[in-house]
Amino acid sequence: MARKTESGQALVLGAVALVALLGVMGLAIDTGLLRYEKRLQQTGADAAAIAGANDLAYGDWQTAAQNAAAANGYTDSSANTLSSCFASGATVGTACVEVDSPPLDGPHAGSTGCSPAPSCYVEARVAVVEPTYFMKILGVSSKTVVARAVATNWSGGAGGGGGCIYTLGTPTKKITANSAGVGVSGSVILNAPTCGIVDNGNFVANGGAQLSVVAASIGVGGVYNPPSGAATVSPNPVTGMPYSGDPLYGKYPTPTIGTSLGSVKITAGSCTGAGCSGVTCALGTCTISPGTYDDICIDNNQRINFSDGGSTTGGLFVITGASTCSSNVEFEINALATVCNSTNSDCSGMPGSANAGVTFYISGSASATVDGTATVQLTAPNSGPYEGFLFYQDPADSATMTLSGNSVSFYQGAIYMPNTDATLNFGGNTNFNGQAAYTLIDVGDLLLNGNPDVSLKANYSGLANGGGPLAGAISAATLVE
Repeated sequence: MARKTESGQALVLGAVALVALLGVMGLAIDTGLLRYEKRLQQTGADAAAIAGANDLAYGDWQTAAQNAAAANGYTDSSANTLSSCFASGATVGTACVEVDSPPLDGPHAGSTGCSPAPSCYVEARVAVVEPTYFMKILGVSSKTVVARAVATNWSGGAGGGGGCIYTLGTPTKKITANSAGVGVSGSVILNAPTCGIVDNGNFVANGGAQLSVVAASIGVGGVYNPPSGAATVSPNPVTGMPYSGDPLYGKYPTPTIGTSLGSVKITAGSCTGAGCSGVTCALGTCTISPGTYDDICIDNNQRINFSDGGSTTGGLFVITGASTCSSNVEFEINALATVCNSTNSDCSGMPGSANAGVTFYISGSASATVDGTATVQLTAPNSGPYEGFLFYQDPADSATMTLSGNSVSFYQGAIYMPNTDATLNFGGNTNFNGQAAYTLIDVGDLLLNGNPDVSLKANYSGLANGGGPLAGAISAATLVE
């Protein structure tokens, strides 16, 4: 019977199916192992790209990238090419690390313009010849796996220079577009030609035809709402940037909040309040010594000199917020007041007459407000633990800070408000901040409002350690691919 001649076919078909099934299973296992190895290699590629980008300004970016890859377990054996890992018969375990600037592939391929480096971008590719197991049945004994990363120092300013604006809050943490990331309103001019803008949120440029923004670079994590009419933003912001970390996180010690002297109110050339033990007034000027105060309230038309306390590393002022100058304000400078930190008691000669520098720590839920008609000329310490640090708001504090002033006002130093929900209202009149050698704004949210003409620079040469803790903001690189 025909049925007898078909006996055993099921067994044959089952065996064939089993081989096919084992082949598929083997392929899946090998693929999973290769994907795992690629994830490990990605760590090496990321580290190499970031290290290379960090060293773009110093010329040795390729060596830095190779060293970073080696530190993560991938030492180049192919003279900075991938050819050895793709050669016929390449030995299992061969590792190739190729580092290029500008990148050879992707959206940043061929980009130029970061002297002395050839590009603002570094591409790192890590290739390894990996063994296969089940795929050997199909005659495939090895596969070359490649991980790739691209990093840039572009968002930190031209040629590796520092950024002068970092906004930490992402769009999802905000409600209104005007306060998501960097917002500008009114007639606004922002000049930052030697440093960059790193914006985790949205860049809302709604200042109309009176808006002009010039920076060395503008990187935006969210979306860019461009201006209309004849308004200009240069260069065109790069959107979709990976969210930046806080470049100043952990760089400075948290100030110790000592016993408060009490509140200080300066009016009519004299001081009232329990904190007046730290204040001397003479010839129309009140000098405030470093220390911890409940609040410092400066009335209209007063002249105040913040002392460094005789220290060569600056003076620290801590505001506890235990009482208020006005509604929810603990550090207040009112209209037409003159405020400085000068070796001249009458505040003349700033910034050349600046003392060793001052730092203001706004603690608790305190906030600071400076009137737009006041003359405010403040400089951070040039050395010591708070080198370059001017305003430091408690990381737990999400209160809004307003730092304004007239056309000769300036804030030389870092303004740090790390709470991602904290907003800094910053700006003043024509030539506002023009005398500051450097100003670094690291805040949750920034609003340039009113009609400011703001200048920001990043010249740290006057600091004892070339920037000290600010160096983290100067050299930070970011992965972009």
